Amino acid sequence: MKKIIALCVLTLLISGCSDEVNSEEPTQPLSELDQSISNSIMENFGHRHEFTEDAVELLEFDETTGKMEVIALTYIFEDESYADFKAEILASCASVLQDIKRQSEVTEVDFIVAVPVLDEDGNQMKNLEGKPMDNMTIFNMEFERKNLKNINFNELDPLKLKEKANFYFEALHE
Repeated sequence: MKKIIALCVLTLLISGCSDEVNSEEPTQPLSELDQSISNSIMENFGHRHEFTEDAVELLEFDETTGKMEVIALTYIFEDESYADFKAEILASCASVLQDIKRQSEVTEVDFIVAVPVLDEDGNQMKNLEGKPMDNMTIFNMEFERKNLKNINFNELDPLKLKEKANFYFEALHE
C-alpha cells in the first residue's frame, strides 16, 4: 500500500513539475489575420521549400498603427530561367497582396521577398570575413491602404505593380 501511495505522490510531483516548465514557455497563438496571411504566403511561396512554413520569414502586424510587415523567403530553381522566376514571384506577390487587401485592419504593408544567397551545395555563402551573407531582397513593396484599394488584382499586370507602390528591385546574379 505504501508503494502505491509513494507512486501516486511521485506521479503528481512529476506532472506538477512538467506543468510548471510548460507554463513558463510563452506561446502566442497566431491571430486570425496573421494566420490568414501566413497561409497565403505558404500557398504562394511554399512550393519552393521542403516545408511550406519556411516561406514565412517574418509576419508582424501592429494593431495600433495598422502596419503589417511581411518577409517571404523563396528560392530560384536551377533549371528555371530568371524571367520565369521573376514572373512567378510577381504573380505570387499579387496574390498575397490581394489577400492582404481583404483585411480591413491593415492600413499599410511593407512586403519583402528575399532569396537566400546559396552556393552550389545549398549552403549559405560567406563574405570575405567568413560571415554568412544576408538574404538578398529582390522585391520590396510598401503600400498604403489608399493604394491597396485602387488595385484590381484580378486584372493586374505584374509589370505595372511598381507604379502602385514604393518599389525597388535588385537583380540576382545569374
